[in-house]
Amino acid sequence: MSDSNNPLQGLPTPVPTSEASQNITIEGTTQPAKRRRLEDVTAESTMDPENNNNGSISDIDDDDSASICSDITAESDSPPPSRGASPDSSGRPYEVKPSQATDPSTAVQKLFLQEIYSDFKIIVGDKTYPAHKNIVCSQSEYFTCAFRNNFVENQDSIITITDETPKSIYRLLHYLYGKNYDDFPNPEGPFSDGSFEYTTRVNFTMYRLADKYGIPGLAKLAVAKQQEYYLDTDIDVSQIVWAARRAYARFQGRHDAMRMLHVIETGRRLAKCTPKQLFLNDDNEDVYDLDDFRAFCKENGEFGWDVWQHYNWEKAHGEDDRPEFGEGRPKEWKRSARGGWDLVLGWDYAEWIQKSIQQKKERLRLMREKAERDRIRGIERAARRAALLEVEEE
Repeated sequence: MSDSNNPLQGLPTPVPTSEASQNITIEGTTQPAKRRRLEDVTAESTMDPENNNNGSISDIDDDDSASICSDITAESDSPPPSRGASPDSSGRPYEVKPSQATDPSTAVQKLFLQEIYSDFKIIVGDKTYPAHKNIVCSQSEYFTCAFRNNFVENQDSIITITDETPKSIYRLLHYLYGKNYDDFPNPEGPFSDGSFEYTTRVNFTMYRLADKYGIPGLAKLAVAKQQEYYLDTDIDVSQIVWAARRAYARFQGRHDAMRMLHVIETGRRLAKCTPKQLFLNDDNEDVYDLDDFRAFCKENGEFGWDVWQHYNWEKAHGEDDRPEFGEGRPKEWKRSARGGWDLVLGWDYAEWIQKSIQQKKERLRLMREKAERDRIRGIERAARRAALLEVEEE
């Protein structure tokens, strides 16, 4: 090839250097010699007037120029090299991406006793439970007042409870986060020996804490769990009377829900037996030990009278006489003046159903009135906005 056609003619003679220390001088800066695309180098030299020599490349060694030209030819004939292997992360600490809850109830349950997002602590004995104000205070009147009134103890977002056991507060928090709690001794299960006394003590404690800390939903759950135990087990009247004594001693109110539960269960069991079965069986042995029942009726006339009324209701209303949706005697939950729950018992299904229908009609009427008021307010707001727009346009 002639010198006139040599594209490298006129380039300066390269300075001999080692391969590891070769440098390229571009735009007055010194950079390590690397394989670079020709168009990038040309673009840089064209942008600088001092290095612009009619589009030629300056300050590039002959060896580097030949290398660049060979690289351009190789790149045009072959695909670009694939990405290198990812660096090995073995041995490096990493954080597992947290899983997200799929519904609000699951999200709340996952925060139970978790430090994440916790904004206060409850100290009970030697236990410290992290908690969240938006979950606990929204369901408990006690904790709401504690933080609203700026008690001295919560200046550091710490609530100290000295008159309850850690297990009781643990169950209370478990309800606030999960809407349930265990009322049987693990791992034996709910129907093991001694489970009746254990379950009764736990449910009575939770019922008491519901009133103390202002958690109405917990009170209803405690009564429901105690009734569920009675329905699922075959305990006799003497055991129910044992629990009734403690319910009447601990909880006040003529129609207190926990009291009335034991009235219902005592009368229901007595109504299932014939007069003969109440006292004697085929072996002339007592079927039910009614000595405790009679003694308690003498001590507490209200209990005896209410049991007698429920016994007569059970006898007057057989299974076939009850509506399909009726589970036992008609009853209504009502909030008491004490802050707890009363359980008011009815007698006649027809009267109770009619009363329920009237209550539903009243609620529907109130809802319609509220919707109408909201509609009128919306019309008035729209009219005011239209008037303001007219004034602005003028």
